[in-house]
Amino acid sequence: MARPAILHRLVPVPAAVLRRLAIAAVVAQAGIAVTGSVVRVTGSGLGCPTWPQCFPGSLVPTPHPEVAALHQWVEFGNRLLTFAVVLVTGLCFLAALGARPRRPRLVRLALVQPLGVVAQAVIGGFTVLLGLVWWSVSVHFLVSMALVWAAVVLVSAIQQGEGPPQPVVPRAVRGLVVTSSVVLGALLLAGPKAQAECKTLIRNVSHRPIDAQVIAGTARHIADVRASPEGKEGVAAFLGKRKAAWVPPDPPRDEPDGA
Repeated sequence: MARPAILHRLVPVPAAVLRRLAIAAVVAQAGIAVTGSVVRVTGSGLGCPTWPQCFPGSLVPTPHPEVAALHQWVEFGNRLLTFAVVLVTGLCFLAALGARPRRPRLVRLALVQPLGVVAQAVIGGFTVLLGLVWWSVSVHFLVSMALVWAAVVLVSAIQQGEGPPQPVVPRAVRGLVVTSSVVLGALLLAGPKAQAECKTLIRNVSHRPIDAQVIAGTARHIADVRASPEGKEGVAAFLGKRKAAWVPPDPPRDEPDGA
């Protein structure tokens, strides 16, 4: 099948240049993941409460009585970094197209980078519009981790040269990596939910003196979030100084014979 003429007009790109751009893509993807974490940790996710604008009618931060300037600029700065990541990953893709000989696998891996950044921008927009609901934050972060992984795979593929991918670690180690990745993914998926519950708990008790009521309420909240139905009933029974519903009743006692 004939290739588009524009592909033949691309300036040949040395492998060393492509590798440097791929490493730059790894740095860029990891960097925006870190700044995204800063947005989350500082509570700046709604510093720009709309998307793609920062505020209705304004693409940039603007004085607002309900949103601190720091939160606005932290979120806006993270959005600005998206353009830098698009530039780096776009150049990486063009370099993969210009590599001689052209390697389809490298082109595909390089294409994932700019397309992934665009997808992340859309996911981030929906995350803001949904009010940072925990599951949308989890998806946003997991996609970011997948893009970092894909960038590292691209660097590795460039170093391996032509030919099919060659395993460099034993099968057992690869299995452990897959298992740990699944566990870590589940942890990252649940992380925003746990953070939201912690913030709720802190808001509920931070202004109150520590007494028996606060301790009981804290224990009840933790049980509601983490425990199974049986565990919740057990905690409720303990706090209410009663037997849990799942405890079998005492056997009837034999009445002594009358005299």
